[in-house]
Amino acid sequence: MIFSQIAEFGGIVGRFGIFLAMMVAWAGPAFAADCPPLKIVGQAQMVSTRGMLLVPGKLQDQPINVLIDTGGWVRVISPEMVEKLKLTPTRRNVEQIGVTGKPMNRTVTLSSFQAGTLYGEHMPFFVGNAPFDADGRVGALIGPEILTQFDVDLDFGAHKINFIRQDHCEGNVVYWPHKVVAVVPFELSEQRHILLPVMLDGVKMTAMLDTGATNSVINFDAADTYFGLTKKSPDVKKIGVVNGDAKVALYARTFKTLVIAGVTISNPTLNMMPDLMRIHLHQTPPINSLIVREKEADGMEDVILGLEELRHLHIYIAYKEQKLYITPTSEDEAEDEQPSP
Repeated sequence: MIFSQIAEFGGIVGRFGIFLAMMVAWAGPAFAADCPPLKIVGQAQMVSTRGMLLVPGKLQDQPINVLIDTGGWVRVISPEMVEKLKLTPTRRNVEQIGVTGKPMNRTVTLSSFQAGTLYGEHMPFFVGNAPFDADGRVGALIGPEILTQFDVDLDFGAHKINFIRQDHCEGNVVYWPHKVVAVVPFELSEQRHILLPVMLDGVKMTAMLDTGATNSVINFDAADTYFGLTKKSPDVKKIGVVNGDAKVALYARTFKTLVIAGVTISNPTLNMMPDLMRIHLHQTPPINSLIVREKEADGMEDVILGLEELRHLHIYIAYKEQKLYITPTSEDEAEDEQPSP
């Protein structure tokens, strides 16, 4: 789920602490004697990896599911939870722009918040302008504003997320059994989004790693520029709407290959949608507005890598190093070893 920050979330930043019940150190042969071992400062079990990357959490002692969203920015609470907790939103002179181009400019402050074993108090949340899901199982999301304080270990094979201190030696992070590991340098955008190169049908493109996206996406501008594809192309099909917004149609098209860090995904079906963020962000702010246009406010990347592709990988995000350490999950490695019929 993509958000672009239009002004600083300043003056309303809450106290975010780490619940250190999970201070665990890993030591293994991969680490040199003069390098500290990896230390887990938080953990969360994945409730879901299909559709949404969810972990169990609490909002003011109310059990909910939390969306872990590398493509977001600040903390966001669903409008349903605001009503359920009887909170009164405050309108702010700041905005967050979602993938449908709609702004969020209301906040509430929670007395306590928990995602897995991460815990915080007196934390402001933006109020979402639409439900996160149809059945109300998602109450909040957290994004890079919090995630970049750690290394984030996405162990899709074990269905577990580890939040790890960043005081280890560079590169000493691959603690799990593996045959080959891909080390992928990435760029952190102004919104702290992870940008990396991918190859789609042999064309090098820039992609954003987005655990808040169900499927991978190519925006229509990139689809037209690189492949000459439009909504009317014969192999492009309309499949629904974006985030429940009837005004924003969603399309899809199957490509031949998508290569991520040397891992080739055959016949990937990518969703296709217009870049509504770019359209909104290029509008002129109203007179006397406090909205600030930032350099990154240019809309979506060419490609968004969603969970459908990411859940087949073990991905260690070293935010401080700006590197990804990637291997196939153990299940996928086992499948690769099976003899051909």
